[in-house]
Amino acid sequence: MKKTVVSVLQNTIEKEPGTIQSFIAEEALNYTPNIDCFFEDLHGYGCQSGLIGSIVYHRDIDTFFDEHYEEIEDIRQEYYIQHGQSIEIGNQDLKTAYVWFAIEAAAFDLACEIDIF
Repeated sequence: MKKTVVSVLQNTIEKEPGTIQSFIAEEALNYTPNIDCFFEDLHGYGCQSGLIGSIVYHRDIDTFFDEHYEEIEDIRQEYYIQHGQSIEIGNQDLKTAYVWFAIEAAAFDLACEIDIF
């Protein structure tokens, strides 16, 4: 694995503790040496695939939502500004849809930053 990818992820964890970005960076580092695969799978299959085991169950999603509510709202609002549309809830409950959306969007941004996409 490229040292720069690992160092960027480690730097994200150190400089942005407690954020969704640092959460994603920690999850990605658990996939060493397949960090690229982590981001590709998350982008291709989403959180609903169970790729991130700590946000599968409703109680865990509710906790994540409550802890990161403001950041989730920022990501959701930025998406609306950029794309002119709200995220689709589908048949999910609101917290699940928002948490998974925020994680997937933040992961995509982080993957772009480290040149995976």
